Amino acid sequence: MLAGLVLCGTMPSASQGPPHHSGPIEAILGPPRHAQPPAKGTVSTPEVFLDATGLGSPLVLDKNWRVGITANPAAATPDFDDSTWDVRNASDAIPEVPDEDRPPGPPPSDGKSDLPPDRPPTHQRPSVWFRAHIKLAPNHGPISLLIQLPVSQNASVSVGNQGPSVDVYANGREIHPEGPGGDDPSHYQLISRVYTLNIPPSETSLTLVAKTLYIPFGFAAYTSFFANRTLILGRPDDLNRNLELWSVHSLFERLPRIINAILLLVLGAFLIALYFAQKGHREYLWLALHELIQAPVAFIDLAGSTANLDQLWYAAAVIELVLISAYLYFEFLISFLVLRPRWYIRWLRYTAPILLFVGPLVLMVGKNHVVGWILLIDGVGCFFWFAGWLLFCGITLVKATIKRNFEAGLLLLPLFLSFVGILEPIATTGMKDFSGMHTGRR
Repeated sequence: MLAGLVLCGTMPSASQGPPHHSGPIEAILGPPRHAQPPAKGTVSTPEVFLDATGLGSPLVLDKNWRVGITANPAAATPDFDDSTWDVRNASDAIPEVPDEDRPPGPPPSDGKSDLPPDRPPTHQRPSVWFRAHIKLAPNHGPISLLIQLPVSQNASVSVGNQGPSVDVYANGREIHPEGPGGDDPSHYQLISRVYTLNIPPSETSLTLVAKTLYIPFGFAAYTSFFANRTLILGRPDDLNRNLELWSVHSLFERLPRIINAILLLVLGAFLIALYFAQKGHREYLWLALHELIQAPVAFIDLAGSTANLDQLWYAAAVIELVLISAYLYFEFLISFLVLRPRWYIRWLRYTAPILLFVGPLVLMVGKNHVVGWILLIDGVGCFFWFAGWLLFCGITLVKATIKRNFEAGLLLLPLFLSFVGILEPIATTGMKDFSGMHTGRR
């Protein structure tokens, strides 16, 4: 539930993203002004190649990447001169590189643009380009690229676990990935993907370009681009087998959640049967509805984490279900402990309708700025409602336990474990943001 409320607070800014490839998660990242790396002269270095002429088994592209920061779209073309760009190997953290469109040193003190006169004002959002020059064998067969991500055990209801999406170009042609959401992968959760490069057998030179959003710091910084991505060149059949293994591994990581969801469905059905068998016990009905509302979250998480569900629908559905389940648990405690409707109970009950607006508002993010402000206000209201709900549940169960209602005391443990389960992914995500490393890399 706390994860849902955190996402509520971050979603309104999504309406400010750029029109091209601006996923709902990427769009919250504004164009920060950044400290420049140390100045360097524009000295050309010899061209470096990756030799794939003997390509048999898949080749990991972990060396000789030219890295540059620019808003010039010509950087996607094979004829672009990148001889002055720094060469980097694929490591967890690469050194910074200069912004090619800005002079070295601090920005002007008078607030005027420090861009060269030939650069458009739209340079407020530069991109980071990773360029590799690859030699291919004559009359080579079909060649594909696999961008493989680590399998993560964390729920993905956070603001981007693996950083922004990547656009791939092969000899100047933009390549869309295979699989679900391949037409616009920035609107879906990041997954491992195969790109069919469509290089004619007569072409023996490949300029492979990966373009991503410029983020100067944090876990999603461009200097950590390779920390969560392994780029592999190979034949389509080999790479598709690798992708299938990754998908199976990802499914096994989420299997406990799926089993738990099935058990929640069974428990909910049992409680409904118990409610009809024993008249007058409304707590059975409230608890059954609470369990039945929680059960779909695992299946939605599976659909979202495999890019079968748009990120906005993914976030909206999970947030809405979590908030509704919190209200149903509130009503369960009132019926179970036969509580009198005191002022704080009436306050939580009569303000609960604000929970119903979060999901629909999330789906409307990006329509206009008014929606963003309404969602922000509603998100703040949800935060205070959840804080009141948490205090109510904790204090009520502790008081009931002190009064020797040990059945109520037994409810404290699952409530505490649920709260820890919510905080754990948020805490680990924060630790990754601080360190710039992913502990689950494979």
